[in-house]
Amino acid sequence: MEEGKWRACSDPEPMLKYLESIGAASERKLRLFSVACCRRLLSKVPVRPRSELAVDVAERYADGFASDVELTEVCLYANNTAEHACRDVAESEPGIVRADCTALNAAWAIAEYGARPPDHNGLSSVFNAKVQGEQSTQCQALRDIFGNPVRPITFSSEWRTDTATAVARQMYGSREFSAMPILADALQAAGCDNTDILSHCRDTSATHVRGCWVVNLVLGLS
Repeated sequence: MEEGKWRACSDPEPMLKYLESIGAASERKLRLFSVACCRRLLSKVPVRPRSELAVDVAERYADGFASDVELTEVCLYANNTAEHACRDVAESEPGIVRADCTALNAAWAIAEYGARPPDHNGLSSVFNAKVQGEQSTQCQALRDIFGNPVRPITFSSEWRTDTATAVARQMYGSREFSAMPILADALQAAGCDNTDILSHCRDTSATHVRGCWVVNLVLGLS
């Protein structure tokens, strides 16, 4: 995949397939992408508490803080598309399959809920436009987690100062990323001169989710 296509792509599926083809799709990052799709879903569509629990456990599982048993226990019987997405995020399917299914079901659920009445067959142009709009947003989260795999970045350990690590850890834990410009300042003060890293931190229009590639680099997460 060319760099321009990676930056412009509005459908997660070909991006996920490309990541798989080059061996850049770690299970942790794929699970966190699935979680990001579901957290957007939870912010827009009412679901059962058990669905929310599934997303929480899947997120902890990605970082090694939940067991296989816990993950299995929160897989729920899905009564609708939204619950399908929340079930998918906690499935133990291979990462690419799970991530693709979760993203698609989340996009469909958000489109269905906004259609009023929902078009479950996805036949209307309005419905399809809503699905495509959500998929485009999902791609922003995918790029935030995986960065630019076409042009990998070498991160110097000298940039991983106590200040930069503390700022990154706080944002990772809270899922609140308003301190990204502060992280940029800390990295620059440590000698970081990488334009991609600094620009990503300082871009006020950028999407950031748990698993952001810059935060990953600072915290030494893969």
